[in-house]
Amino acid sequence: MRKLRDLAGEEAVRDYAVERFAEMEERYAPEVDLAGSDIAARAVALSKALSRDGYVASAASIETKAPLPASLSSVQLCQGHCPIQQLAAEFPVFCDTETELFSRLVGVDVRRLSTLAQGGHVCTTHIPTGRPAAKEALGFPKLRPRPMSNPTISKKGRDDGSIS
Repeated sequence: MRKLRDLAGEEAVRDYAVERFAEMEERYAPEVDLAGSDIAARAVALSKALSRDGYVASAASIETKAPLPASLSSVQLCQGHCPIQQLAAEFPVFCDTETELFSRLVGVDVRRLSTLAQGGHVCTTHIPTGRPAAKEALGFPKLRPRPMSNPTISKKGRDDGSIS
């Protein structure tokens, strides 16, 4: 990944992350969509899909002692394992892209609270559940990998690191 960044720039690393998570989105979307418009049910479906892929995920409603208005209810999605933890520690764009994916899949804007890659005990994502899913209103387009250009490296470029 360092070589890709050095040769083609940060945008190429983001393109690679988008490509990786676009495949996950294609696999997870049908299952999450079967959960309907209930955000908590969508979060549970997402956690099951992630667990099948080895992320050891769970989705739990946040309980408080004082009753909360429905609009403030939420779920925490936790992932106890990350197969790209070391990569994401150096390239946080992978965590950012995964967070965008989760927003699209569950249908609301989510917030990443902690990541294994940045030293957290688990990756934790806050998902507000007090509203129906509104995928179109999120502003995140579906992940679609852009065709990656193949920069050619000139003989000179091999010596000085430039791309032609």
